[in-house]
Amino acid sequence: MKPNSAAETSEKPPLNPYLTILILTLATFMEVLDTTVANVALPRIAGDLSVSPNEVVWVLGSYLVANAAILPISGWLATYFGRKRYYMACVLLFTISSVLCGLSWNLESLIFFRILQGLSGGGLAPSEQAIIADITPQAKLGRAFSIYGFGLAVAPVIGPTLGGFITDTLSWHWIFFINLPIGIISLILTGLFVQESKQAERVQKEFRREGGTVDWVGIVLFVTGIAAFQIVLEKGPQEGWFESDFVFAAATISFFSILIGATWEYYQKQPAVDILMFKNPAFAGACGLIFTIGFVTTGSIFIVPFMAQTLLGYTAMNAGMVGLPAAIVLMIMIQVVGFLIDKFDIRKIVLFGLVASGLAVWNLSSFNLQVDFYTIAWARAFQSLGLAFLAVSVNTAAYYDIKPEKNNSASALLNLARNVGASVGIALTSTIIVLQTQVHINNLGYHASDFNPNYVQALDTLATAFKHQGLTIAQSAGLAQGVIWETIVRQASMKAILDAFQFYLILFVCVLPLVFLLKKKKPDASASGH
Repeated sequence: MKPNSAAETSEKPPLNPYLTILILTLATFMEVLDTTVANVALPRIAGDLSVSPNEVVWVLGSYLVANAAILPISGWLATYFGRKRYYMACVLLFTISSVLCGLSWNLESLIFFRILQGLSGGGLAPSEQAIIADITPQAKLGRAFSIYGFGLAVAPVIGPTLGGFITDTLSWHWIFFINLPIGIISLILTGLFVQESKQAERVQKEFRREGGTVDWVGIVLFVTGIAAFQIVLEKGPQEGWFESDFVFAAATISFFSILIGATWEYYQKQPAVDILMFKNPAFAGACGLIFTIGFVTTGSIFIVPFMAQTLLGYTAMNAGMVGLPAAIVLMIMIQVVGFLIDKFDIRKIVLFGLVASGLAVWNLSSFNLQVDFYTIAWARAFQSLGLAFLAVSVNTAAYYDIKPEKNNSASALLNLARNVGASVGIALTSTIIVLQTQVHINNLGYHASDFNPNYVQALDTLATAFKHQGLTIAQSAGLAQGVIWETIVRQASMKAILDAFQFYLILFVCVLPLVFLLKKKKPDASASGH
């Protein structure tokens, strides 16, 4: 297999590849940061725009739906318009729509501008990763993606803190305005220093020569299908999934749109979504692993703060601080893993990451209501260690068996897998917790019976304690029953969370065989000629 790099055509990038990667990371850093800073500002936005909490969540949901919808066709858009031109257009539109979000006068205008943000933001990461795959020798691809991944790891860490500071000291409008200088700097640096590779230019010319027609049918079907699927994931946990006519209708539209779209694209010479790439076992395996990583990572980020605040009584700040060691470990280990990828068989690195991640969620599934701050923090740090070995290595392995002219399509599908995995992770995790909480309440409540001597003794002990505080017999008995019931609900909620972690463990075990679909890189052979 020929190295997937600029070197194979005797091209040399005008700038050091690693500096180019840093320039490219700016825009995605801005996009990821914007997502996290918006989360903490939702209550303030709801108050200023006089809307309910249920309505204001569409500030996040509209962005996610638009972002997911554009991902599958972003590779085609990059080929049709030219990768650099499309990338800079995305940066420009994202920057402008950010300013417009800050200037929004009501909820409807804010949601509309957030949709524009999502459409433009969805094209950033696929374009950047395709450019990185083009300009980097395959033997150094792991290090290149580790630099890129470092920026993506930092943004979610500082996002909530920065968003809270800006919202409290200025206003929620400024969480969008801060994108203006970053966007301008990104555009200037990209325009001056990032150049389209000759390989990408040849692919675009070949595309135009063969007709370069717009696959409107494929675009409409996939955009509709993915957007509807994202809506299902957003509203499903809130409305009882298919008990809601709206969710059922969205699921039906999603299923048939994607099914018909995939069938249509299979027979197209220039498809908007190149589904034939999934015929490559290594690439399909990488997409499956990336889906799993997105699922577990996002689900864990959701579960741990939820557990800390609702069951352990942590403040929002302390719940956030629990994840700080994990973020530090991730930022450090991503760089270490990038170095290891360029030296060792990548399949062993991925396998180690899966085993470490599996052990980490198994450890998390052993928690109870007496767990302390440091135990949670170190457990999350251990989990980040495993995820660091997976995040960069799987993304890198996906490009080992991909022809350079397919980099645009590969990047689009890989990011779609990650995005959908994250959305499914939150939706299914929420559903597991809700359903299993009820199951455990029923099981534990069965023992809260007058036929259970332990329950009767505990009830009498509590009632006696309350009577000694001056309450009447009736008040003491009612309060005692309330305390026991509250304990049952807390225990049931904790057991449901542990069930979710066990589900993650099962998921890791199920995807283990996908490791053996990945291509083994030969460092010496790949490095030759570079």
